[in-house]
Amino acid sequence: MFKRVIAAALSLVSLSAAALPFTAAQAASVTRISKGTTQTNGQLIFYSYNVPSSTKAFIKVENDNTHKETTYKFRDFYNHPQSYHLGENTFTTKVGVALRGGSGYGSSPSVDLRNSAGRYERIRIKLSEFSSYFNKDGSHTESSALFGTHKYVFHEEEPDSDGTVFSSVLVIYSGGAVNHVVPDSKGEVELYVSTNLGEEVVFTTKFQCATKNSSGGGGGVTGLSIGGLAIGDCDPNGYLDITDATMIQKYAADLEKFDSAQKRCGDVNKDGSIDVADATQLQMFLAR
Repeated sequence: MFKRVIAAALSLVSLSAAALPFTAAQAASVTRISKGTTQTNGQLIFYSYNVPSSTKAFIKVENDNTHKETTYKFRDFYNHPQSYHLGENTFTTKVGVALRGGSGYGSSPSVDLRNSAGRYERIRIKLSEFSSYFNKDGSHTESSALFGTHKYVFHEEEPDSDGTVFSSVLVIYSGGAVNHVVPDSKGEVELYVSTNLGEEVVFTTKFQCATKNSSGGGGGVTGLSIGGLAIGDCDPNGYLDITDATMIQKYAADLEKFDSAQKRCGDVNKDGSIDVADATQLQMFLAR
């Protein structure tokens, strides 16, 4: 859940058509592919999109109470979802890739399955519309003293002329859903995301490089927020506050234009429309 909430600012501003003109729509779109699945607390779903069947990416999931660790290989979820009931607990995760010189992995966000119940829908997005971390083709360009500048495409690449192999992985988290995705030719991905109010969507990347004799980690990021995908995040700045509720009320009064991503976020109560009831429900959520 989002933590940056200012409870003292919970009164909506009065709206005036003369004072509040339309604002420019943001160029971000969300396409709903399916209603997805409904999960219970303690359930974790893995999904891989556009991932080569030979992928060597994996995720380690450790129960924070028992410290029991399980490794899941993403090739086992090749372009289809797979659910596991791990129990109502928090879990530490680590994402990595395995190359000829060994395995490398890094820390990732913790997964809290105590409140993972709810509906998860499958959506399609263009990554660069939601985060400047990604190039238009969905790749990421990274510079390091060890590997120089390289454009990572989130799968194992063909060896260079000297035999060097670059590999990278992109994993997107949302509640009890973990998505290993590779951007397609349009820089788009499909993923499962929670429809629970305020459930943020974050991503982790991991880079790995192997030469003929060794391998080494090339960095990556952990738990960066993707703004505009959590239900209620209409601004979209990656967290919920009174501005989101105000934008919903302005949209309901025809004083604000929403793109498809904002329309999805603005339908807080999931009744198919965006009106004052959505703003009220969001206010109540912020007050808690």
